[in-house]
Amino acid sequence: MERTSFDDELLSAWVDGELDGQPEQRERVEAWLREHPQHAARVRQWAADRDALRERLAPALDEPVPAQ
Repeated sequence: MERTSFDDELLSAWVDGELDGQPEQRERVEAWLREHPQHAARVRQWAADRDALRERLAPALDEPVPAQ
């Protein structure tokens, strides 16, 4: 039976590389995204947002931790 959709939690796991250890699941998600370009565009936007946030906030990683 073919999946008609994947929930956002699973798609988010795919974006974050959390399915790399589950090749069959990862391949199913990738095949589904190829067949559903509107959802693939939404997931690509999540990845772009993630990358932009990482770039914008990366300098904070070099800041000293304030004393309490």
